[in-house]
Amino acid sequence: MGGKTIMIGSMYGDQLYVQGDASAPGVLLRELGLDYRGYNAEQMTALSMEQAEVLAPADILLSLASDQEATTRLENFAVFQNLPAVKARAYAPVELLLSNAFVDNFGPLSAPYALPQLAEVLTGLAAGQGKQLP
Repeated sequence: MGGKTIMIGSMYGDQLYVQGDASAPGVLLRELGLDYRGYNAEQMTALSMEQAEVLAPADILLSLASDQEATTRLENFAVFQNLPAVKARAYAPVELLLSNAFVDNFGPLSAPYALPQLAEVLTGLAAGQGKQLP
């Protein structure tokens, strides 16, 4: 991962939820030795989509895509498309099952499922093999 900064921002409904330092995925990524950067010290912060530029420090950007319609709106938003990680193809929406295993229900039973997939997603993003947006 070469010290690449990871951030997580997800659109759900009309809100952009940005994971903070105290979030479960943030804690897990740091415990795995990765450079996770939360938006703030909280678990999560709700913002408007127009504030997507708060994700600009990310070298790698994940989106927990539990609301596909909202995720599509975010991906079609020009400010989001111009984020450095998105332009570098270091962005990926994380599908619902992996998202649930990684964020909401991470533990001994989900780890064998979630960790290999998460490692594959992150190494692909570090190599610029993420989702290409218009």
